[in-house]
Amino acid sequence: MKTRLLAKPTQRLTDGRHFRNGRSMRGKVIEFITIEDVRQLIVDGVSESLNIEFKLHIPVSPEEQKAQRAKDPSLSVPRGWQGSGSISNFGRDALSEEIVAFANAGGGTLVLGMEETEAAPPRASRLNVLPNVFDLESRLRDAFNDCIEPRLPYLAVRSLVTENDGSGVVLIETSPSSLGPHWVKKSRKPTIRREDRCDTLSMPELHDMVLRRARSLDEVLHGRLRNGADSRSTSQTTSFI
Repeated sequence: MKTRLLAKPTQRLTDGRHFRNGRSMRGKVIEFITIEDVRQLIVDGVSESLNIEFKLHIPVSPEEQKAQRAKDPSLSVPRGWQGSGSISNFGRDALSEEIVAFANAGGGTLVLGMEETEAAPPRASRLNVLPNVFDLESRLRDAFNDCIEPRLPYLAVRSLVTENDGSGVVLIETSPSSLGPHWVKKSRKPTIRREDRCDTLSMPELHDMVLRRARSLDEVLHGRLRNGADSRSTSQTTSFI
């Protein structure tokens, strides 16, 4: 089945282009990734790593799991997305923490709708298609923009339809951010990617990141001021001659 691009990702070219050249999934621009590329992750036995995370579905809270199983005792895997309606705050925040972790580290891609092996490190096992991924793509993009602070300079959310009923998978990509540390608004939790894990930044790490970002911004500002002064000096010399 032909894969179509359902929506263009929002991006800022500086961070986005840098990320795409070195760390994007399978070395491709996200607009050109196909469902065949996603299936190849399974064939190759790709494992979760510093730059890729697999999620079977949107995480569900214990209360939601209990309610879903009470309604349908045969349900084997509770779902955080039923194909319509809103995404729960629990699921939204859990996914946001993963995306924030990538942005505070080296960037990465989350594949939503991928089952993984139980053995460590978890490897891509098989697709677990989600319903109505076109709508899910839009809702996820809005959710991330609303609950991640500061707003990410580059965030791409792309749905890949695999079935005639609109089911498929969703790719979520972000780059390493120069605006961090980022955190999830509700929990105020700044996370970071370590190998194949999403961890919380310790206070010393958070302090160090803030200082490094401040020094980097300071260097950029001073560089611009020097360039501006050099330009004015050259202009004045030219005028004098």
